[in-house]
Amino acid sequence: MPSEDELARRILDIIPLVMRATGADMRREAAAGFQVPHYRVLKLLLQQPRTLSELAACQAVALPTMSRTVSVLVERGWVTRSQDPRDRRRVQLRATDEGRAVFESLRARVQERLADRLAVLTAEEREQVLTGLRVLEKVFATEETRESR
Repeated sequence: MPSEDELARRILDIIPLVMRATGADMRREAAAGFQVPHYRVLKLLLQQPRTLSELAACQAVALPTMSRTVSVLVERGWVTRSQDPRDRRRVQLRATDEGRAVFESLRARVQERLADRLAVLTAEEREQVLTGLRVLEKVFATEETRESR
């Protein structure tokens, strides 16, 4: 039975490999100048409108960094800025229909590439991976919920 330390070490070894490969696939499949942070911001904004501060906190980046990212997405027509109807001092950011289309298209192409990589696994291995991912989702989704409160 592996210890928590062994599991933590393996996660720290493996997740970056997955993210590096996925990020490379995203860059290959995306429009020129598209970056992985653009994908993450669009994903968050497709879940719900957010402020610049909320996005920066979710991505653990400084406000100026998030401001530059959002400006690029606004220039491309993938995100809009509008006043918050409940507090006119706050600016709400929303993904546009074009932003949704770009996100979904890229996600489908990257998912297809990832599926191609996973095709070497047996049915039993795919089931093991899925079970492990469900466990990780349970652990980390709960943590994310706690942090957003």
